Amino acid sequence: MSWSPITLKLRDEMKVLIQRRVDRLRRKLHQVAEIAGTRVAPRRVIFMHVPKCAGSTIIWAAKSYLGTEKSGHVVLLDDFMPAQKRQQQIARAKDALFVGGHFGFETLEQIRKDAYVFTILRDPYERLRSMCGYLTVLRKKNPLPEHLKNVSVDALLSSRDDAILQWSDNMIARAMAQTCDRGRARFLSLDAMVATAIRNLKSFDHVGFVDTIDQDMLTIAQATRIPTFANLGHQNTTKSHLGSTTTRPEALAPLSAKMRTMALHLVRGDLRVYDAASRSGDRAAEVVEAPFAQAI
Repeated sequence: MSWSPITLKLRDEMKVLIQRRVDRLRRKLHQVAEIAGTRVAPRRVIFMHVPKCAGSTIIWAAKSYLGTEKSGHVVLLDDFMPAQKRQQQIARAKDALFVGGHFGFETLEQIRKDAYVFTILRDPYERLRSMCGYLTVLRKKNPLPEHLKNVSVDALLSSRDDAILQWSDNMIARAMAQTCDRGRARFLSLDAMVATAIRNLKSFDHVGFVDTIDQDMLTIAQATRIPTFANLGHQNTTKSHLGSTTTRPEALAPLSAKMRTMALHLVRGDLRVYDAASRSGDRAAEVVEAPFAQAI
C-alpha cells in the first residue's frame, strides 16, 4: 500500500505525540521514585549546540522527558537573540535542568555552574554541506536576506557575503573558542581562534561526534540520568523542510571534490579543532584527507 506524503506526515506526528506522552509519564514516575529516595534525580545538563550537529534531535529528547520551556526546566539559548532577551535567557539558564542552543564557549562559561556539559561535533565538510543544504530549502525563519534565499549550494560556498559567512565560516572553531555569532568574535587570526578552541575542549565532560552519536548519547544518558538521550532516533531537518519536492536535490547531495576545494577556507580551522577533538577522545583521527593535509 502506498501512503500519500500527507498521510505519512500525520502518522509521524502522531508517533511523536505518543512518544512524548510516554516520556512525560515516565518522568512523573521517576519523580515519585526520587521523592521516595529510590532514584537519583537527573543532573543539570548544558548542551552547546554547534549548528547542524544533531542538535534538534538532542533538544527534542530533553524536552520530551523534562518538559517544554514553559515548565521552567528547559531553557533554549541563542547567541543570535536580541541582547535583552539573551540576557534574560542567560539568567534563567543558570538554574534550568537542561540548557541547549546555538551559543558558544563565552556564554557557556556564564551559565556552567555545576552542570554536566557536552557538545556534538560533525565532520566539517559534512556540517558545511548540511548547513548549505538547509539554507537553500528553509522557508520559515530563514536567516538569510531575501536576495540570498534561492541561491545554489555552489553560490553559498563561494559567497563572501557576511550573512552567509555567519553560518559557513569555521563555525565549529568559532563556537568552541567564543561565540556562534561571527560579528562578535574577537580573534585577530584563525590560528588564535583555533588554539583557544582546542584548549577549551578539555573543559567539556563529553565531546561526541555525529558519526558515533548513538554510543555517545548512551554514555551521556547514563551520566545525566536523562533516559531519552539513550534512544534518540534521527531527525534530518533539511529533509523535513525539503518535503516531497525534487526541485532542490543538491540540498541533500554530498559535496563534490570541486566544492570541497572551493570550501577549504570555510573549514580550515574547523578541521583542526575536529582533529584535536578526535585525538583527545582516543578516537581514530580520520579527519583531514590527504589532499588537504598540507594546506591546514
